[in-house]
Amino acid sequence: MRKWIFFSSILTLLSCTRDMNPHKASDANLGFYFLKDTSITLYNLGDKSEQELAPTEKPWLSATDMAFYDFSSHCIYLKGEKNDLFPGHEDDVPGFFPSMTKPFWVMAGDVRCYLAAFHSGASSLGRYTPYFDELSLLFYPADVLPIHRSWEDIDVRHNEHFKQALQQAGLYHAGLSLVLLHIKVLTNDSIATLQYDYQLTNNDTDDLLVLDQDKMGARFHYYTNGPVLWNSHKQLRYQSEHKKVIPPEPPGSWEPDWFSTLKSGQSRTWSVALTGYDRIESGTYEASLWFANPTQINRKDRHVSPARYWLGEINSPIIHLNL
Repeated sequence: MRKWIFFSSILTLLSCTRDMNPHKASDANLGFYFLKDTSITLYNLGDKSEQELAPTEKPWLSATDMAFYDFSSHCIYLKGEKNDLFPGHEDDVPGFFPSMTKPFWVMAGDVRCYLAAFHSGASSLGRYTPYFDELSLLFYPADVLPIHRSWEDIDVRHNEHFKQALQQAGLYHAGLSLVLLHIKVLTNDSIATLQYDYQLTNNDTDDLLVLDQDKMGARFHYYTNGPVLWNSHKQLRYQSEHKKVIPPEPPGSWEPDWFSTLKSGQSRTWSVALTGYDRIESGTYEASLWFANPTQINRKDRHVSPARYWLGEINSPIIHLNL
């Protein structure tokens, strides 16, 4: 544990540092770079100095590989297909790459924005860096590669240097933002029911198609679990454990009728009543909400002029409340 506390602290120090041997990344000065020292993996990353974590000269994935980058879900939309990035590992899919625990730098020019890594769900290591995992290949379309958030409190993917490089390259899309507005306890028996209001805002230049709870009913809760409440003082945590869920059939399928269009710059608020919480003890809580769209919407189906389906997941900022 002490090793990983040290590791998470050096990630903060190493983020947004300039390369000890500066070089300009080709293709609009941004890319994803493996480490020169190929002996470094997730298992010994925390023991290394900044000098030992030097990136390779050429990127593994560069701006020329990208169609665009969604900065809300941190999905990379590729011009080609993501399997092209992993030559020689075709036999590992769908088990992903059990032997691959490779770290890499996300870079903007000579700025090392943050460290990320390949990470398998079979690994016992915590997700202390942003990462690609099995979901990156299995549950997203062939041309979409998401960088998942680490377990750290600060989301280093929201890096200003990388954002500016994407903007300069014409690859930046702002995507969605999510705000959890209100939470109220409707019933608090052995099973509690909450009412919560949330707002989605389309910050993108494109019109975006998003899941609409009013159109989906209980199907909506297959994709979004509802607010999570926690009280650190009393070590209490609540989420809807007993909610009614209607999964799509077959798994991964979706229906156009579930979606509504958020025009560029538009915000919309939904109010949801969700049961299934254990009886909630009175107190002060922090709360957040996770929102997701179906991810298996292929390139050929993704654009419904003038809008496109947004893919991925986002979290709301934490709010504080007394219940």
